[in-house]
Amino acid sequence: MKKSNLLYLFFIPAFLFGNLNNLDSQVPQGFNYQAIARDNSGNPITNTTLKVKLSILSDSTGFYSGTGGTYVWEEEHSNVKTNSFGMFTVVLGSPAAVKIQGTAPTFSAVNWSVANLYIGTKIAQAPGYIYKVMGSAKLWSVPYSMMANDISGALKKLTVTGETNNMEEALFEVKNINGQTVFAVYNEGVRVYVDDGAAKGTKGGFAIGSFDQAKGSQEYFVVNSDCVRVYIDKDPGKAVKGGFAIGSFNPAKAGVDEYLRVTDDSTRIYVSESSKGVKGGFAIGSFNNSKSPVTNYVNLTPNNYLIGQEAGGKITNGLYNTFMGYQAGKENNDGSSNVFIGYLAGEKNTSGSGNIFLGVNAGQDFQQGFNNTYIGSLAGQNFPAGNSNIFIGRNAGSGYNFPTGQTPGSNNIVIGNFSAYYLNTGLNNVFMGNMSGFWNTSGYENLFSGNSSGYGNVSGFENVFLGSSAGYNNTTGHQNVYLGTRSGYNNQTGYRNVFIGIQAGYSLSSGDGNVFIGAGAGGSDANQSDRLYIENSAVNSTSALIYGEFDNDYLRLNANTDVFGRLGIGKNAVGARLDVAASNWDVLNTEGDLRIGDGNYRFKVGVSTAGGGAGDVRLTAHGGTNRLILGGGGKEVLALTATQIYPWSDNTFSLGLPSYRWTTIYAVNGTINTSDARLKTNVASLDYGINEIMKLRPVSYNWIDKPEGRKMLGLIAQDVASVIVEVVDKGNDSFQTLGINYSELIPVLINGIQEQQKIIRNQQQQIETLIERISAIEAMVGNR
Repeated sequence: MKKSNLLYLFFIPAFLFGNLNNLDSQVPQGFNYQAIARDNSGNPITNTTLKVKLSILSDSTGFYSGTGGTYVWEEEHSNVKTNSFGMFTVVLGSPAAVKIQGTAPTFSAVNWSVANLYIGTKIAQAPGYIYKVMGSAKLWSVPYSMMANDISGALKKLTVTGETNNMEEALFEVKNINGQTVFAVYNEGVRVYVDDGAAKGTKGGFAIGSFDQAKGSQEYFVVNSDCVRVYIDKDPGKAVKGGFAIGSFNPAKAGVDEYLRVTDDSTRIYVSESSKGVKGGFAIGSFNNSKSPVTNYVNLTPNNYLIGQEAGGKITNGLYNTFMGYQAGKENNDGSSNVFIGYLAGEKNTSGSGNIFLGVNAGQDFQQGFNNTYIGSLAGQNFPAGNSNIFIGRNAGSGYNFPTGQTPGSNNIVIGNFSAYYLNTGLNNVFMGNMSGFWNTSGYENLFSGNSSGYGNVSGFENVFLGSSAGYNNTTGHQNVYLGTRSGYNNQTGYRNVFIGIQAGYSLSSGDGNVFIGAGAGGSDANQSDRLYIENSAVNSTSALIYGEFDNDYLRLNANTDVFGRLGIGKNAVGARLDVAASNWDVLNTEGDLRIGDGNYRFKVGVSTAGGGAGDVRLTAHGGTNRLILGGGGKEVLALTATQIYPWSDNTFSLGLPSYRWTTIYAVNGTINTSDARLKTNVASLDYGINEIMKLRPVSYNWIDKPEGRKMLGLIAQDVASVIVEVVDKGNDSFQTLGINYSELIPVLINGIQEQQKIIRNQQQQIETLIERISAIEAMVGNR
């Protein structure tokens, strides 16, 4: 029996899988088609690639036999794969399918309103891919997506009727792709929602406009998240219709009364000057159903401009005021020409005039005074009166805890947050910098510039503090000048001090009449007066570059000093680079022309002006060891005492040079060469003796520079160098002058004498032996 393939079809329309709530989404073209392919034995054709043809038929007669059928649409799907159950799925109307035949030019053109439509199926398998008709079936329901597409056309009439009394339940909604409501109709009205983000183009927000087939659309009124725009035709040929206007009309009267008019060159608000009471001018207010009076929020008249709840609410005689902000200038009665802008700005002012208060609570407690300027949140908040004050900054000139009964100061200039926070009676001050003059209450005529400068000043007056935290802790000190960051930082009560430099006078807490110049100058003393420091550190008087005492006429220099002019000490007329005048020099006296040291230990240089030694220049050491040390090249060389002159270091220095010689050295007891065995090493017997002595040539001579001088005796160094080189010294002068150490020839002479003495002894012994022999011979001869 011939087997035939069986095809079990499962048609699944697209609307079963769609979201019926998303009617505003894009209409899909096509619907799912699902079937199970089986062979003639009924076994599923699993995991196999097929070709499938799907057809839409208006008449299926003859379709099964392959000879008939009226085709509206037929398409072919390649590479259709069955799963492990033999099931395959395709989309009828898929863009990937290829049209085979049919009266509809495209799938989207299929007329689904035809009474009877059928779906036919054909499949083909490898290797030959010969199509076999599997059958057809009637479509009993039109796929929603096909029919819904017709809604995109024109509708003659659409009616939506509500079925609920819930005011918050929409009768009709339009949502965007994210499911957010854009347009909704409720029982009580219509709501339009726009995106909070930046709208692209002019389509964002809400718009009223016009359109013209020839000219395109034109927006007239647009509401966006960031603005409201009214578009006005600029064509001046349209008379009064140009621009934007709000007015009134009366059928009984000709013409129109305009209240608000906006054109390309102006915005005008028309008010009636003849109106009485608060209705005159331009006003924006509120009302309720109770009998409470109307609350004005904007009240503009030729006399005063008032904007804000209760702003200028009590004005009776005051003129030309501008009050903006909640209760700004609320208590103002007679005050005129004031500008109060900000929450509670100038709230309690009653009669003050010519004042400018800008900022939240600026000048809130101010009551009377003229020509004041407060700018900043809480600027001058508690300052009740005063004239010509300028407070700029948050809480500047706040007047916190202002004492009752005190007369507020005037003519102060305060710039900086919390500057002059406690100011009350002080006047003629200038404070610049955050928290400058913070505690100043009654201090006057001070100049503070820099953050926290004069921070602690309470009553100090006529001070000049320039620099961050300069004079920070000053309380009552007056007439001080501090220039530099933290200069005079801890001084509280001192007066007439001058500190210049970063932290100059930092440690001083009290003291008067000091002058400190330099970073940190003034040392670490907390209390000193009439002192001078010029120094770039906080060292004390013994180390400061320049230290002085005004009260003692004392000046000390701790520095190398270059004087290019003339310096006189004790002289009125200076006659030399250094001119020192003093009384007659005395070796034991503390006086002298120049003294180094103190009264106990000193070095003196002086000139005798009387007696036999008049004109002598003398140097002397006095006190302690009484040594006068001379040196050169950074080293001590020679020490002088009352009884000795000796080299400062042992076995280090020589006296004289080959080219700079002494002529004669006189001594009473001779000279002594140290020869202690404890100071010597490598000691050996001398090799030089009589033979070397016999090679020396003693000579007499005269010096070339003194040919007529005394005849000299000695040796020639060149001769000696060839015999005993150790005693010859070669100079380090340009001629390398040779010299002889005659004292070192003494050991050679001694050794030579000793050798000669040995010879003499030997010869004496020989002589004595010969004498004995001769005597013996003579005796023998005589006995004959």
